[in-house]
Order: sequence, then C-alpha cells, then structure tokens
Amino acid sequence: MAERLRPVNIVRIRPRLAIVLAGFLISLAVKGRAKELDKNNGIMLPDKEQQVFTALANISVTCIFIHTAEIKWNVPDYLTKTPGISAMNERLNFTFEKNETHVWSTMSLIKARARDTGYYECYLPLFNEVRVKQYIYVYNRRDAVIMEEELVKFRFEMGEDALIPCNPTHPDVNVQLKRSPQLVIGHLSKEELQRDLLSGPSRHWFRQQFKGLRHRNVSLDDFGSYQCIGLLKNSTGKPTDKRFNLIVSGLDLTRNGSDARDPVEGSNVVLICRAYALSSPPRWTYYQSVDDTAEEQVNISESETPSELGMEINTTKLTVQGESESYYVSILELSNVTANSPQKFGCWAMNKRDKIELATVSFQVTRARVPVIAMRNNSTTSIEVVLVKGQARNLTCTGYASPRPKIQWLKDGIEHFDEVYSSGNATVLTLQGTEEEVGSYACRWSNYLGQSFKNFTVTFAEEPDDIGNTVVIAVGTLTVVIILASILIGIRLYFDKKGNLFPGAQALLKGKPKELNDHLSLDEQIEILPYDTRWEFPRHRLKLGVQLGAGCFGRVVKAQAVGVKDSEETVKTVAVKMVRSQTNVAALEALVGELKIMIHLGAHLNVVNLLGACTKSVIKGELLVIVEYCRFGNLQTYLVGHRTDFENQVDEFGNLLTDAEMQEMDRSRNGNANNQDQIQTSSSQANLIDQDVSACPEGSSSSSSSGEVSPGADTFGFYQQDPENKVSHSVSTADLISWSFQIARGMDYLASRKVLHGDLAARNVLLADGGVAKVADFGMSRNMYYEGNYQKESQVHFQKLSPFLFLSLFFFLFLSHLLIFKKCCGESRV
Repeated sequence: MAERLRPVNIVRIRPRLAIVLAGFLISLAVKGRAKELDKNNGIMLPDKEQQVFTALANISVTCIFIHTAEIKWNVPDYLTKTPGISAMNERLNFTFEKNETHVWSTMSLIKARARDTGYYECYLPLFNEVRVKQYIYVYNRRDAVIMEEELVKFRFEMGEDALIPCNPTHPDVNVQLKRSPQLVIGHLSKEELQRDLLSGPSRHWFRQQFKGLRHRNVSLDDFGSYQCIGLLKNSTGKPTDKRFNLIVSGLDLTRNGSDARDPVEGSNVVLICRAYALSSPPRWTYYQSVDDTAEEQVNISESETPSELGMEINTTKLTVQGESESYYVSILELSNVTANSPQKFGCWAMNKRDKIELATVSFQVTRARVPVIAMRNNSTTSIEVVLVKGQARNLTCTGYASPRPKIQWLKDGIEHFDEVYSSGNATVLTLQGTEEEVGSYACRWSNYLGQSFKNFTVTFAEEPDDIGNTVVIAVGTLTVVIILASILIGIRLYFDKKGNLFPGAQALLKGKPKELNDHLSLDEQIEILPYDTRWEFPRHRLKLGVQLGAGCFGRVVKAQAVGVKDSEETVKTVAVKMVRSQTNVAALEALVGELKIMIHLGAHLNVVNLLGACTKSVIKGELLVIVEYCRFGNLQTYLVGHRTDFENQVDEFGNLLTDAEMQEMDRSRNGNANNQDQIQTSSSQANLIDQDVSACPEGSSSSSSSGEVSPGADTFGFYQQDPENKVSHSVSTADLISWSFQIARGMDYLASRKVLHGDLAARNVLLADGGVAKVADFGMSRNMYYEGNYQKESQVHFQKLSPFLFLSLFFFLFLSHLLIFKKCCGESRV
C-alpha cells in the first residue's frame, strides 16, 4: 500500500503531460475525500488514524492539501533531536509536488526502528491550524516499549502533573509500571515491588494513549525508581524493561503516620516533616493563641527545644545515590500531651526560588476516659441468655472510651475469637445454638486508665412442645400470602398487557445500538437506531392548535410549546406531527423511524429540525413529534399560489439584472411603493455562494465567519401566511436561485450524515421566515405516510400552471437524481 502511494517524479516528463498526470494522480488520491479537502483539513494517505509496521520495514505516508503553499512535517523527537544516532539523514526523505489546485508531499522512512514510533504530522506553515497527523507503531520484539534513553531522570515538584514518555511499539502490547529497589527513600515491601501501579481501584498512575504514563498529582511518596514493562499479548517471550527515576521535590508534614484520630491526654504525638531537593533543611514552628481571633507563630530551635512542652526534634539528612540534592526527614515528638499543649505545628524550608514552602498540621487533645459499657436498666448483674437448638443468637456490647479501648470477649475466663464482629462503639459475638456454647461470657473494654465488663450467662434448652404448631401456623399464613400476591400480580399483568397495544413501536424506540453499521446509511438502519431520551418533551407543556395539513395516515397541527430547549422564547410556535389513527401500527412505527432519523441527523439551517418528542404514551398509540414551524407551507403550494406574480430578473441574454435595473423596474411597476416590501435583489442573493450556512433557530439569521448576512434574510420579512393575516407577495428569479441553493445545502448535509432522502420534490420543501428553505419528510415511507403532503386537498387545472413551476420542479428532481447517483457511485466504489 505504501509503495503505491509514493508520488511519481514528474520533473522529467514534458510540462503539459506532467500537469495532466499530476491532476490524474490527485483525483485518484482524493477520490471520495472531496469533503475533507473542501473544509481545508487536508488528507493523509493511507487514510488511517494509526499504522503498525515491523522493524526494518519501509514506511511511506503522503499528505494532500488544496492549497499551493509548501508542506512541512513534524516527526518523533528521536529522529530530529539525535540525528547522528537515528541516522535521520540516511533514512528519512521528503518529496514535494504541486499543480494548479493541489499540493502534496510524501514522507519516506527506510529501515524503520522501534524508536521511530510516534506521531507523524504534516501542516501548512502559512495556515498553521491546517494539520493532519497519524500515529505509526514500529514493533520490535526486543523493544515492546520505548523511552528516550535508559535510566532517564524526570524531575517534578510535589503536586505537579507528571508525564513519563514510555509508550508501546504495538497497540496489543500490555504495559505495566512497577517500583524498583534501586532508588528508594525508606523501605518497600515485596508486595509493593510486585504490584502493577497501572491496575487496581486506588491507582494514581494511568496510561494515556500515544503520550505515556501519567500521574495527576505526584507526592514525595512517589519519589524513587520505576520499571516500565511491556509484553505483546499472548507472547511467551521475555518482556521489555525500561527503567527511569522519578525525582520529586517539595515538603510535606504528617502526624502519627496514617492515624487520623485526635490524641488523648497523656499520649505522645509524633510529627514527621520531609523536605526533598530544597535549598535548606526543614525548620519547626508552633502556633499559640493570642486572643479568640489571632494566633502567634513561635519558632522552635532543634538544639534548644522547650523542655516544659515535652518536645524533641531529630533531623536526618538522607543520602540518595546519584543525587546531589539534599533530602531531609525531621521528626518532632511531643510527649505526654495535655489540653494546654500546642495543638498546631508548622514545618518550613526554602526552595530553589528562595521562597518559603510551609506545611501545617493541627489536632485537638481530648480528655481521657475510662471505658464505660452500656447496661440494660443500669444493672450490673449477668444477663441470662437461653439458646435453642439451631437458632443463632447475638451477644451485643456497646460503650465508649478515650483513648480507643482494646475490646475482648471471654468465655469462662479464656479469650474467645470465633464469630466476633466490631464496628465503631459496638461489638457483637454470634452464637450458633449448640450445647458446646453454654457457659459464662464477658465483654471486656480496657485502656491505660482502666477496664469495664459486661457479663452473660448462656444456657441451653430443647425445642418447646408447641414448636410444631408454630411451624404449621407460619407455613399456612405464608401460603395464603403467596396466593393473594399471585392473584394481584396476575390482575396487574392482565391490565398491563391489555394497555400494551403497540409493543412494536416501543421496541423500535429502544433500538439495538450494538448492531449499528457505519458502512450503511441511517435510513437502512431505522429499526436498530436508539431513541435519545434527552429529546423527551413534557406533554403538559404542549398546547395543540389548528390543523395545518393531513395525509392518508398522518397529520400536522400548529401548537404552542412552553420551555423549548435552547430557545429564547418562553412560548414558541411549533409544528407537531402525529398519526391520523391510533390503531394504525405501520404508520406509528414509520413516525418512530422518522423521529430517530431526525435525532441522529442533528440541526441544520436548511433542514426542518427536531425540537422534541412526546413518547410516554407510544405504547397506547400516541406519539407527538415536535418540529420547527414553517408558516409559509411547502414550496409546491407556494409556487402555485404565486404563479401570476412571478418577477423575471433575467434579461434576454440569460443574465441576472443588476441592482439598479431591478430598482428601476420596481419603480416603473409599483411607483413609490415602500422599499421595505421589496424582495431582496439578486446581488444580495449572490452572496449565498460564498457563505457557510450553519444551523440556527427558525426565523433567525445566520452569519458566516466573514460577517455576511445569511441567505434571504429580508426576502419575506413581512409575509404572514396565517389564516387571520394573509399578505400577497411576488416571487422572483433571485428567490428561486436562493431556494435552490439552500435545498442543495440541506441535501448535502443529509448526505454527510449518511441519510438518503429518496423523495426530494417541491412538496417536501418548507418555507420559513427570512426566505429560508428547509428540506422535510426524510426517513418516512413514501408509499403510505403523509401521502397528502400536509395540505388541504384541492384540484388545480393543468393549463393554469406557469412554466417556471415546471422548471423549478425539474430542477429539484435533477438535484434528487444527482444525489442518488452520487450515493450509488459511492456504494459501488466501496
């Protein structure tokens, strides 16, 4: 594939033949990719997000743009930063060719190496945002993962986001990250050395595709040596091991390791301050209250610690192999704390930028309490417990103490460990109901201040005589309850099934998203498209109005919707589609299909856009599809109604009249009529060709990036084709051109979303405010649904139709045939 995409050297061919050949090659390369080139995105061939090669393979990638500027390339750092080691000049080559419309460049890399793995990007220097890139893997069994160099050091400050560029050379390589004992402060257990840091629920490391290993918030605990290990799936070979050191600088302060409970009077408090790779050793300070709102900071000298406060400081400088930085661990021990002892401490040191880094910790000294166990009725006598054979019983003991007590269960004076559960201030001993469990039990809570007991005397008894009667009564009662529950469930299922009239429509709404095929158009996959519940609209906020039109199987009504999403209007006028009869299963399922296509289609100015749907009662045959309201109706009816008012803006030579000629013609015909009622002239309509029509709400104007007005912004600014307020207006040649262009844009958008309309005609194009034309009725079954075209049925005499109506209909049919022909060509090519 790579060899076929290498551009031919056309320099030696005669100039005219060279131009022809270059154009032919470009047309082959961009076949089927014209849309990307039109958007100035460029394309890269082969057209893939990533490619996989084996070591020593030859790689060729071609970039094509519609500009005529020079193409530049970005390649992995290994090739550019170490040209001598990578042999870049011998292995890497670029070619550049262009013709009148396109420019293309080919990157060739011979004898590829594993360290060539990475992004290959081409761009236009004059248009820096126009870039195309592709990730290329170069797999070597001995280099399943790669790094810049062996034993590389990465330095980060505490709290920073760390990224380690250790990447696999094949997408199927399993990557692991483990600690290594070569560089470590403190001690790592065997378990910690064998644990994969990229797996597990509490992991801090994760692998970011194409970039490397990432840690969102490094701490001093992450300081040390690591191994990045890679092995191809299902491979039995030796894994690749790349080592690196992670140097973390900063300062942190902790109390009593991981113990977060407040200390009690008389206990010892240990504070640990670590200062890694800073300019000075750590210093200590404590805070004392001056009044209720302020506190004073007091520095502590390690050589002269205040003995009356029971403080002792021990600072150790650590030696780290291969590191010239200073690493300190300072421990402050506060002995026999009381309520008057300092309860807020700080540790600080100077960093490399001569700024102070400070960490603080605070606690509250609580009063020590002798263990107290709660007794029933404050009784100190032993509690009698009678065991029944086979029936479990719990012995429960609750209380409080400070510091936290040691809890023990004793049986006949000997500590008992079986079936003991403790949580918070409660402990439970479970007995299973056997004769061996008979005896004297005691729950003992103890700390250095004292201890407390709760006693139990456990005896054993045979089953009561009336146990059989109890079982019979219980079984009978349970049987009656089950029978009643079964009857109620059966009645509920009967009524649910009776109300379930349209299970097919409900199943069609759910769809089968796992079976979607990207190579098929959406209208071929209606039954498996899922319904997006975010489009659900509350039925009580929709007020139906007059009927706008009806067909054999469906109808459309005007409605008022309150609180339509992304609408600036509180109450918005909309159109609502529904089935004509709630007993027509096929029509309902067809409407469900159209709803799902409109959801997956998205919004566009020249397509009738979906605003919401009411699907809660679809199981009962009621489905309301809320779409934009186009008050001027369909194009066919509009053209027929204005056939006598047509304004021909084409002269005898077939050219559009200028603005001055149009204004002269309007003055000669209408005298001093108000210019606000005139249709926008052809020069304004001509701007349509240069504009990028984007989706916007009905009736609003859309502006392109250059700030030009959207097509037909003033064409029907005062036209109100409502039953209460009808205004007559003429149709001009510029209107036909504007509508034709907008219909083409709408159909182009449908094609880009893989939707085949299949029935484009004037009756399926609706006119909205601002002269906007919108394609409608896509995705429906043309054989049965809306055959009435949403209009009142009436006969029109053939001889009364104007010639331009037939021309416009022919133009729309030509567009429809052109789009169908284009799709057929695309399918045959695939």
